[in-house]
Amino acid sequence: MVEFTLHDVLNAAVSQVMMKSNAKSIRVVQDAPEEIMTQTLYGDSLRLQQVVADFLAVSISFVPTGGQLTIEANLTEDQLGQSVHLVH
Repeated sequence: MVEFTLHDVLNAAVSQVMMKSNAKSIRVVQDAPEEIMTQTLYGDSLRLQQVVADFLAVSISFVPTGGQLTIEANLTEDQLGQSVHLVH
């Protein structure tokens, strides 16, 4: 497992789809509290980045030209510890 922040993963994923979003004049917005974005997470950051980038790419296909795609995140406590939930 690797330490990473959600901020780094989301920035990398958004930059992967920037050309596609710019071509359709779609604004991609990250709307998550700073405490979640900078919290240390543990896991496979590259796999998470790949999944998020793929999800964003598909989502951009369905957003009308000139629209906006917002990424939200929240941190919840569960039986295994803490989980981050990304919302489209």
